[in-house]
Amino acid sequence: MPGLLQLTKFSEDMKNIGREIEVLQKRGSLSDFVPLPRNISSSDDSADFINGLPIEGTAGIAPGGDSADFINGLETRLSAEGTPDVPPLDILSAGPADVDTGGVDLGNLADGDDVGDLFKFASQDAGDIPPPGTADPVIFPEDLGDDLALEPQVPLPAPQSMLPDPALPGDASGALPDPALPGDMPDALPDPALPGDMPDPALPDPALLGDMPDALPGQIEEDKFVTAFTVPMDDQPLDEAMNMSIQGTNKIPSLTEKEYAAFTKNLNLYPLNLMLFIEDIIATNEYGDGISMAMIQAVISHYTARKLAAYLERLTGVSIKVPADFEARSYSVVQAYRHSFAYRLRNVIIPLTLFGLLAALVGFLLFISLRIYVYVPWTAEKLYKEGYVLLQDDKYPEAEQKFDAGLRRHAKKNWFYTYAKAFQEKHQYERAALLYRNILARYNHEKAAGLEYAEMELYDRNNYAQAEEIVRREVLDWHINDSDGMLLLGDITLEEGTANPESGKLESAREQYASLIHLYGANDVYLARMMRYFIRADNLREVLPMKNHFMSQKKMSLGSRDLTELSGYLMEKQFGPLPSQDEPLRVVIEDVRGLLELAIKAAPRNPETNYNFGKYFIYSNQPTPAAKTLEEAIRLYNGTFNPNRTQRLHHINAHRLLGEIYLEERQDLLAEQWLTKGIALFEHESAMNGLPSTEDVGRMYADLADIYYFMSYSPGEALYNYQAAVVNHHDTPSIHYRIGCLNYGDEDYQAAIRSFIKAVNGKPGDLHALFALATSLALRQDNFAAQGYYAELLDRLNLLRNQFGIQFPLFNAEHSNIVDFYMKGANNLGVILWRQAAQYGGSAKNADAIFWLSESLRAWDALNRNPDTLVRPAASNLAQENIRYITAPNAPFNPELYTQLSRILQGEAFR
Repeated sequence: MPGLLQLTKFSEDMKNIGREIEVLQKRGSLSDFVPLPRNISSSDDSADFINGLPIEGTAGIAPGGDSADFINGLETRLSAEGTPDVPPLDILSAGPADVDTGGVDLGNLADGDDVGDLFKFASQDAGDIPPPGTADPVIFPEDLGDDLALEPQVPLPAPQSMLPDPALPGDASGALPDPALPGDMPDALPDPALPGDMPDPALPDPALLGDMPDALPGQIEEDKFVTAFTVPMDDQPLDEAMNMSIQGTNKIPSLTEKEYAAFTKNLNLYPLNLMLFIEDIIATNEYGDGISMAMIQAVISHYTARKLAAYLERLTGVSIKVPADFEARSYSVVQAYRHSFAYRLRNVIIPLTLFGLLAALVGFLLFISLRIYVYVPWTAEKLYKEGYVLLQDDKYPEAEQKFDAGLRRHAKKNWFYTYAKAFQEKHQYERAALLYRNILARYNHEKAAGLEYAEMELYDRNNYAQAEEIVRREVLDWHINDSDGMLLLGDITLEEGTANPESGKLESAREQYASLIHLYGANDVYLARMMRYFIRADNLREVLPMKNHFMSQKKMSLGSRDLTELSGYLMEKQFGPLPSQDEPLRVVIEDVRGLLELAIKAAPRNPETNYNFGKYFIYSNQPTPAAKTLEEAIRLYNGTFNPNRTQRLHHINAHRLLGEIYLEERQDLLAEQWLTKGIALFEHESAMNGLPSTEDVGRMYADLADIYYFMSYSPGEALYNYQAAVVNHHDTPSIHYRIGCLNYGDEDYQAAIRSFIKAVNGKPGDLHALFALATSLALRQDNFAAQGYYAELLDRLNLLRNQFGIQFPLFNAEHSNIVDFYMKGANNLGVILWRQAAQYGGSAKNADAIFWLSESLRAWDALNRNPDTLVRPAASNLAQENIRYITAPNAPFNPELYTQLSRILQGEAFR
């Protein structure tokens, strides 16, 4: 067993293990190492460490002294050195009977009996006990003399749960209590566990105890030292093995060369952090020799790193991390294990397999991700774009095929809207409707799709029922009381009520707008819709206050649609006819020109704004700007596909207004061209879309008929267009009179009579209409009817004669017209009376006939007598000849009528 010289060498070797000094210097925690005493003999003292302290009769005891004298002398010397912590040794030389037990029978001590202050030294009170963890002063051998060298006494703290209970005096083994621990020491400071055959530092050599047994219970023989440190690795915990090692001997342990070599070899097999921690504990001896030796023996026994680290962590409170599955083994074992199939399976085959599977999985996931999120969307986007190009080239089936291919790869909602709007612009409404329905089905009845779909049906297709169904089922059923849906529903009912006034939808629109105002407040959007309703309902008294509200705003909040409707409505009310109850409001209408300018500025490409401005120029008697504005409106109307009813009618009426401008300017060819286009457009819209006619359409027919009637005199064309005007609600006495004149010219007296009757009823007292009707009846041999209308004509003429007094037909055109009709009417009435007398007999009828013929002759004389010479012309007139035929017996001729009719009614201008 090594002595002091060997321990010195061991200390130097320990410093160099694991580059301890270098590592501590890098960490900045290098501390001074306590050197060994300088006066230690260099001789080999291994035997002293093996044999322990010399016994009586040996050289280690003073000559002539015994063990008791030696102990007493040592006690005296230690007391003089100032080491009060070392208990008096005289108690150790006494037997059990010499110890003051305080009246406790140690032989009969039972478990749990109170031993009181049994272990309290008489010469030392509780205050002399050092605190736990405080090391006793180190006593070097030179302080004890050459004959005796004691090991330093260091308390060995350890966790309570890991140390055995101290042996109490009087137990079955007869072992003495530990004199180093006073009887009343707290339970929290247990007896530290010492390794192997390490004697308790507080106990003297057994040879000094006299009559005590040669060996304490559990003590092993010296040749079994190595066996005492052989701790099972798996059968018992490390702390239990250490306790067993401490209880097995009370001799001071030492290491053999073989054990030292095993320690240095095994220490290098532990992790670096655990190895450095063990070296630090051994070098600083912070926890005492017992713990250090136990740790050394654990390293020699090659305990697992994890088990040793767990114990050191419980002992010191310092966490020591050991790598996962770390196990220090010999090089040959490791090499053999590395060449085994199990090692290859665990460290090569399985990791490579797992890595390959993981790489394959990552690659597969990456491939799937790239395909799903990069390649597929990219190819789908490409297909969508190709289809959109085909759509713009009007290749609709090919575009749909590309869209379906892109949809199968990756559905993109924005392309649904793009294609739907493109189809809508190309007037492919069924294809657009299919896309909108797909959006609603795929994306949970998305509100935007429902609103756009309904607006297309409303404004582009004028399908009011379908638009209302879409809003109710696809928008409001899924978005309850949605303001946008309710507003669009009100617009649908308003447009339907405007197109079909008898449907009663206008009132439904008002209720819808009122509900919106009640739910969401009276904002400008809802007020504008309410104003639009009052315009359609022709309620001028409600429109004017709302117009003042919007015109008073600093920034106009009305949209272009509302501005267009408001400006056009107020323009018609300012210049057109008004009901009698609204006539006082005409002077209140202001800012019409400003509203028209705001409307055309807000929507310069809107044909409605240009149409309204053109009409304003006509009302203002500005034909040139009116013609330019109306031509622009017609051009914009031509670019509007499937306009609503109002837009179609305005488009047609723009042709009429432009034709009338050219008629006023005597540009008959241009007028005929525009009127013909307008009539053709109306007939097309009526045939294709069932567009109802209006009075403006009838005026257009009448204007074209006037061209044929007055300018080119195409009686057939004129008659057709006049009759079309009547059919299209332009039913006036003037048109009926002209129709009658055309029928009269065709000798269709029956049709002429019907038209003349309507003209007379429409304009009672008109001289031209009465004369034409009476003459038509006379030519048809309706003598009694003709007599009545001629009599009415002459009565009216007599009233006019009396009104004017003396007539001057040669100087006054109106007087001339009255005298002329009197001449013709009197002649024709005389002829009718002659017919009646000839047919039914009676001289009275004949006499009346001659009277009215004489009146006709007098009128002719007034028209033809020279005013200067008062000479009657030599020529005869019809009345004079008729009198001659009547008075001549058996005359070969019958009296004749004046059959020439005026082509216009009284007071009309000839075009």
